[in-house]
Amino acid sequence: MDLSNINPAKSLIATIVFLIVQLSAFSQQLVITPNPIYMGKIPTASNAEREVLVINSSAQAANITSISITGSDVSYFSIPNNPGSANLGPLQRLYIDVAYNPQTTGEHNAQLIIQGNFGSHSINITGYGSSVTPMITFERILGTSETESAASVKETHDGFIITGSYKPDDEDYNYILVKKTDLYGKTVWLKTFGTDRNVDNGSDVIVANDGNYVVLGNTESYGAGRFDFYLLKLDPNGNLIWSKTYGGQYDESASELVQTSDGGYIMCGNTKLSASGSRDAYIVRVDAQGNQLWAKNYGGAGGETASGILETSDGGYIFSGSTTSNGTDDFQLWIVKIDANGNEVWSKTHGGTEWDEAASISATSDGGYILSGYTLSKGAGAKDAYLIKLNSTGDIIWDKVFGDIHADEFRDAKETPDGGFIAVGYSITFFSQQNQFSDLFIVKTNANGDLVWSKLIGSDKNERASSVNITTDGGFIVSGVTDSYSKSNNIYLLKFNGAGEITNVYDVTEDNLQQTFILNQNYPNPFLSLIHI
Repeated sequence: MDLSNINPAKSLIATIVFLIVQLSAFSQQLVITPNPIYMGKIPTASNAEREVLVINSSAQAANITSISITGSDVSYFSIPNNPGSANLGPLQRLYIDVAYNPQTTGEHNAQLIIQGNFGSHSINITGYGSSVTPMITFERILGTSETESAASVKETHDGFIITGSYKPDDEDYNYILVKKTDLYGKTVWLKTFGTDRNVDNGSDVIVANDGNYVVLGNTESYGAGRFDFYLLKLDPNGNLIWSKTYGGQYDESASELVQTSDGGYIMCGNTKLSASGSRDAYIVRVDAQGNQLWAKNYGGAGGETASGILETSDGGYIFSGSTTSNGTDDFQLWIVKIDANGNEVWSKTHGGTEWDEAASISATSDGGYILSGYTLSKGAGAKDAYLIKLNSTGDIIWDKVFGDIHADEFRDAKETPDGGFIAVGYSITFFSQQNQFSDLFIVKTNANGDLVWSKLIGSDKNERASSVNITTDGGFIVSGVTDSYSKSNNIYLLKFNGAGEITNVYDVTEDNLQQTFILNQNYPNPFLSLIHI
């Protein structure tokens, strides 16, 4: 090779470009999630931890020399498991915890600094301290870098009990998740049930009359068919007392559970009667030990589901659901009254010419019921959140729709102490050809279903609510899921006062009150005329 023909200037430029590219790639070898780190809105009498995952994504070794927290509010944050330094080979991971101990209400900020042979990474940390007087309120992101979601939450004498699903990063299957928190929403214990080769998930949980917990879920790991109802009774520490499965040869899917006046339980969902056939609503009645008393399916030539069930004052039951056995291919809302032995007393359908489904049914103080769900038959959008007030015989007193041009849906609704209603679900607030993202959607109405206020809560990805319950202090607790604050889904747990506020997380000024929720960018913005503070 004749070196005399090489242009020294071009050679120098090529070398510099090569070094810049290499250094640039090397400096980006650490992937840190979540980034930024959001701690939530945490009561000043409590604290929170978020798991931070550090991955060396390059083919070179990453030598971490220091991990620290700096910033104006550094005293509120710490790293309980700080290793000080670490050497990460290619694709190796490091897990660290960032703790937040809010000593005052309001916003607190700091930076997590990770330094090493790759340079320095700075990750912003934000948390808010919430007041514990006159009521405990909070916003919690519960979980790790693995996947967790909440289907149901109930108040206990000393906190809250949650069920949903849990999926480890290194497995392809879900487990039933049961999580106990204290009064401030902080995790006390976590239990999972299922196997590492099948899908299992929790759908509802209740606090039994004896103080134990009863969980309803779906299992592929146990039972007679591919999926069956799965009922588990746990002691106050989450230890299994007994478990039972219910169902036939084909798939069942469980929705809701209530304890009956005799100490037993009744649960609802749906069942398939053949491998290729449609589904029927499925109701299972058991005694206090979980022994089956009877199981019945309900439906016609079409498909049916049961989404919620209640015991009635006459010793019978009423369940909500959806049916297509009405001469159309579209679901209509369906309410069925049965006696104590499961025999149908009456059934009624409600809905329009398009698809309408009920997600929940709850009793009201006037002897009637409130249903939540969605409708495509009326409203402004693809589907709208739907609230329906029924009398004791299942006839509509009023119905209301909420939402706009994108999809909106309620998953649960309850009567509030003032005689109005609180309904929760989700709203698609960002829509493009590539993505659509949802925010958690909360609506408060008066007794006639007229809007009092509504809120969208979320960040840059997806938040959805699964259940809402009125708490003994007059506030309400909401469970759901978020994937805005971690690389995977986390449980989203929020406790509000009766006005839908998390108290004293901001200075009380008009400008700051607007920050009690976060709106995604919308085009167009359908909620401008809907949201009230």
